[in-house]
Amino acid sequence: MMNSKILKKVMLWSSLFVAAAALIAYLLLVAFSTLDTLDLRFASYEEAVKGGVMERDLVPSFLPLSAKEIEVNANLDGGGVFVKFTFGSDFDSFLNAQKKSPGVTPEQLGLNDHDRTFSKTSEVVLIDKIFSGDDYITGYMLVNLKKRRALYVK
Repeated sequence: MMNSKILKKVMLWSSLFVAAAALIAYLLLVAFSTLDTLDLRFASYEEAVKGGVMERDLVPSFLPLSAKEIEVNANLDGGGVFVKFTFGSDFDSFLNAQKKSPGVTPEQLGLNDHDRTFSKTSEVVLIDKIFSGDDYITGYMLVNLKKRRALYVK
């Protein structure tokens, strides 16, 4: 009878120990999985320059001086970079020089569009070969011409 009570207590403590170990392992996994990502927000081009994103190659070289509401999401291990920004008229000549494909959504490209900025195909164009200066830039860009917002993916 005494052995049965001891055995039950040992089994209970063993189960609690295993559950606690699993919880700790999960929390460590979640904590360390976010260490390789970088999420930055800048109100303007000037703030982005001061924030050092140009030197770190986190934003494209063609980012216009009029860029506002700049959001940078970078996976530092995998190398993926996503840059959203609102642009002014100084970006129009750059856009006019690009070959555009209409009617493409982020979902078709395997991307999430949480704020639905790029989901209305009548407003969005895809630039899959970005030409800047004398060469093509790595990556592609979705542009909402009506909302004057762009998403660059590298």
